[in-house]
Amino acid sequence: MKKIISTLFCVLIFLALCTAVNAKTLRVGYLGYKGFIAPDEDGKFQGYGVEYLKEIAQYTDFTYEYVYCSWNDSLEMLLTKEIDLVCTAKFTVERGQKYDFSTQNFGHVQGVLYTWPENPDLYYNDFLNLDGKKIGFLNGSLNIGIFAEYAQKRNFSYKTIIYDNDEDMANALKRHEIDAIATEHMSYHNDLRLIGNYSSHLYYLMSYKNNDFMDEINDAMNEITTGNINFEAELYEKYY
Repeated sequence: MKKIISTLFCVLIFLALCTAVNAKTLRVGYLGYKGFIAPDEDGKFQGYGVEYLKEIAQYTDFTYEYVYCSWNDSLEMLLTKEIDLVCTAKFTVERGQKYDFSTQNFGHVQGVLYTWPENPDLYYNDFLNLDGKKIGFLNGSLNIGIFAEYAQKRNFSYKTIIYDNDEDMANALKRHEIDAIATEHMSYHNDLRLIGNYSSHLYYLMSYKNNDFMDEINDAMNEITTGNINFEAELYEKYY
């Protein structure tokens, strides 16, 4: 009996060591969007993206390390393999030539326009008064072009002000250096006032070309949605 117990113990240790050896840590670039990927007061990462990645890890041996960076920097860091994933990438043909995308979308993104709460000049869908205003955008974001098309259709012009990260952009708004910020719903600002929605797009996990993990991610995402077709919607409801 002792020999059987000893043998089983050795087998369990061997399996644990094999799992540790095979485990892969993916470095995930994040922008600090509260409700998507951001640390709480205790430094624990929480949000829609965190929970989705944890669910993917249930089907793989992946663990995650979160790396704070601006959007523009994250694109460069993927190319140099300083990070392995970003989670909020819209697909374009140009990006598809440089990066590898998940086959299944990671979620839906809604373009949003915020101003400061006490702004007496702007209201919801107030296209007339948006004309000529200073609007902040993240450097390298597709929102710059998407919002330009939106403004053209609504027949107003504006001044584009570029920022490296969401925090700097929001702080500039609060200091009244700009009149509004054009961002995405994942950048949740309950201290600001929503004055418009301007687009809806799918977004994907994105990595560098010729990686050795995206196939596993694709298989895991397929298993998740096969098991629960409402998984994404339930996560969205929880955080937004």
